[in-house]
Amino acid sequence: MANQERPVGQCCLCGDITRLSFEHVPPRSAFNNDTVFLAEIERLLGHDWWAEMDKVPGKRQQGGAGQYTLCEPCNNKTGSWYGSDYVHLARRAMPALAQAAAGEVVGVSVDIRPLRLLKQILVMFCSACGPNFVFPELARYLLNQESRELPPGHDVYLGLYDRGSRAARQSGLTGRLELGNSQCVYSEIAFPPLILVMTVNSPSPDPRLMRVTWFNQFGWRDRWQQMLILDCLQVNSPYPASYATREEIERNRSRRLQSKAVD
Repeated sequence: MANQERPVGQCCLCGDITRLSFEHVPPRSAFNNDTVFLAEIERLLGHDWWAEMDKVPGKRQQGGAGQYTLCEPCNNKTGSWYGSDYVHLARRAMPALAQAAAGEVVGVSVDIRPLRLLKQILVMFCSACGPNFVFPELARYLLNQESRELPPGHDVYLGLYDRGSRAARQSGLTGRLELGNSQCVYSEIAFPPLILVMTVNSPSPDPRLMRVTWFNQFGWRDRWQQMLILDCLQVNSPYPASYATREEIERNRSRRLQSKAVD
C-alpha cells in the first residue's frame, strides 16, 4: 500500500507515532493470505449467539487477517528475525489438523528455533492487544533478537485448531473470573492450524493448552527437533478461550431453552 494511504498511529511494539504498516496475524505465509470475514461479534453478546452466528454482520478483508499495528522498521525486523519459525510450525501442524478430531491429542514433529518462535508469537500478541499493552521491558526483549530477558508474568500456550470449528478468533487482553474469585487475564489468537494463548500473571484458561514459555531458555541460534504434543480443540463461540464442541454448545443451548420454557 502506498505510504500516504497508511494510517498514522502508535506502533504496538516500539511505541513511536508514525505511519503504520500492515501486520498479518498470523504471518501471511502461515495460511493467512485469503479473504477473511471480520464479524461484529458484539452484536452476538447477550443474545442466542449460536443461532445467529451465520447472520452476524461484518465485512470482508482481502489478503488475510491483520491490522495496521506496527511501524515499518519493527514489522520488517521482527518478520525477518522470527517469522519463518512460526511458518514452519504452522506448515507442520496443518496435516495434523486435517486428520485429528476435537478431543484428540496429536504429535506434531518440528525442527524449530524455539526462542524465535516464542518471540514471533509475542509480537503477534502485541498487535492483537494494541499499543497500551507493551511496556519498555517487553519491547526491549522483542527488539533485541538474542535477548532472553522475558519479563516475568507472561506465559504462552499452544493448541491445535480443530477442522470442525465454526470460527476463528483474535482478542486483546480479556479478564475472566474463575471459581474462588481468582481472575485469569489472557489474549487469544485462534487461526488454523493453531490456537495461541498468552496469559499475564495468570494460569492457563484451559488445562489442555501446552505451555511453551520455556522456549525462552534456548539461545538465538539453538534448534530443537522434537515432537510437540497438542490437544485438538474446537473454536466455535465468540468468547476467547472457549473450546466447547458444537455438540456441547447445542446440548447446553437446548437445556437453557427448555428451562426458559418451564419458567
